[in-house]
Amino acid sequence: MGNTQSIQVQKVEKAEEEGGEQVRYRNKGSKRSRNDSRGSNDSNSSSRTSKTISELFGTSSKQSEIRRDTFVAALDIGTTFSGYAISLLTDYNKDPLNIQTFNWISRFDGHVTYKMPSDLLLRPDGTFHSFGYDAEYNYANAKPSDRGTQVMVLLQFIQDDAV
Repeated sequence: MGNTQSIQVQKVEKAEEEGGEQVRYRNKGSKRSRNDSRGSNDSNSSSRTSKTISELFGTSSKQSEIRRDTFVAALDIGTTFSGYAISLLTDYNKDPLNIQTFNWISRFDGHVTYKMPSDLLLRPDGTFHSFGYDAEYNYANAKPSDRGTQVMVLLQFIQDDAV
């Protein structure tokens, strides 16, 4: 049998480095299998080293930094068209009317709008294929033999209860 080594990582200390908090970890040593005659199971025989998560996984502290922003998202799912908009809290505090909307472009005529058709294209097994202008385009450009197997759900034909 071969040499089987496992590394156990233990949290040992916190250190302030480059203005950010990094947690240091220590390798508790390697364990060898009973079938390996080259070493013992004594974890004290191996060297103990201290490493940060960045050193263990090869990432810089900048890469592992998480950015957290608070934002509001508005969804408008209509029977004919749907759209969405977002606003970051930091932007809202500066200017409440700073709302980001997104353009949708029709693949047929290049029409640009803030909303897209509420059309949903499903695969034969019922899983999602595409939505909006992409659904219309994919359905219209499908082979005639494939059109019978794809399902186009036109939400614009769904009637509201309040009619």
